[in-house]
Amino acid sequence: MPSGTLQAVLSDSGTHVLQSPQLRSVDNQKATLKIGEKEPIASGSFQSGVAGVGVNPLVNTQFTFIDVGVNVDLTPKVHDNGEISMHIEVEISSVQSYVNLGGISQPIIAQQKVIHDIRMKDGEVNLLAGLKQMQDSNTVSGIPGLSSIPIISYLFSSKTVSKSSQELVIALIPHIVRRPDYTEEEMRGIAVGNATVVKLNYAHPPQTDGEPAPKAGIPPNPGASLVTPPATSVNPPATPATPQPATPAPPTAPQAVPTAPPANTTVNFVPGHMETIMGQSISVSLVMTNASDLFSAPIQIKYDPAVLKLSDVAPGNGNLMASDGQQPTFTKNILNDTGEADITLNRLPGTPGVTGSGMLLTLSFTTLARGATSVSVPAFSPTNSQGQPISNSSPLLTVNVR
Repeated sequence: MPSGTLQAVLSDSGTHVLQSPQLRSVDNQKATLKIGEKEPIASGSFQSGVAGVGVNPLVNTQFTFIDVGVNVDLTPKVHDNGEISMHIEVEISSVQSYVNLGGISQPIIAQQKVIHDIRMKDGEVNLLAGLKQMQDSNTVSGIPGLSSIPIISYLFSSKTVSKSSQELVIALIPHIVRRPDYTEEEMRGIAVGNATVVKLNYAHPPQTDGEPAPKAGIPPNPGASLVTPPATSVNPPATPATPQPATPAPPTAPQAVPTAPPANTTVNFVPGHMETIMGQSISVSLVMTNASDLFSAPIQIKYDPAVLKLSDVAPGNGNLMASDGQQPTFTKNILNDTGEADITLNRLPGTPGVTGSGMLLTLSFTTLARGATSVSVPAFSPTNSQGQPISNSSPLLTVNVR
């Protein structure tokens, strides 16, 4: 009887690798992290001599080195609301095997690489990429014919089962280490003129004991001093010795009548409240009332980008700053990602400011989602032709999207 051999082999192995590199960078500056080795790769060759009789030429091979391992390139930018925008490139590579090319052993490099431009909150987890791979293989070897007979095939054949599973996950968690600390005094706006007249306005000096107090009801005018003409004194006529008929007293000099204070300058949205449905377009006007010598009007609009999208901003029909026929310069910068828009209206150099009431802008919005939101003007600093600020109100528009 022929001899028989029975061999049972069991092999089970598992590997778990966790790489957690940390990288620190300055705002808007690129940072690079490389963890691994440099592998040489032949990039070319050159012959240093010419072969002669009995002389072998010398051939030199040129090599370049590539980074193998974990390579990270990161360029972050921190926004005012605490979010971080990043351009990131992550590469995870390793030498899988080697191959002989032209007598030189060259590495075969396995590579996983991801490139992203993302925006995240502080401490938020973002999965940049992931890969799950499973492979099963069965190998049967034995005596032809006998290895195919049921039941007894196990005596004349062997079977090999191979299973492999691989998972790769790349996660990114940003943290803001330190942010600039701005005080309320540093964020307070100051009047520095306009594009044509640059100047710094100072507050009125404190009143001394020797200066007269300003009259009630008359607002101070920093650009001019109030001069009251002196009243002309009239001497009464002498009393005659003989009695004369009564005569009316001569009129006294008219006294200076204080002028009424100018009306307050206000800015409002028209209409101030809107009801609409999702996906519709709405238009509102920004109207200024009782403006005096208006020369420049820089405006900042703030809204919720998740509910509203600012489609366009244009000077309104019958623009207040063009009431005398002189069209002002107009610039706009709409940032729908952050929900902000910066608009500037300026009179032409050499032209006076305008006085009166009228429309400044027309804003066109598109509703994106349902909810109640508002549109505000956090920064509006109109100035007159002398570069002095004009006091105004803070308009607010409420929008209800059904």
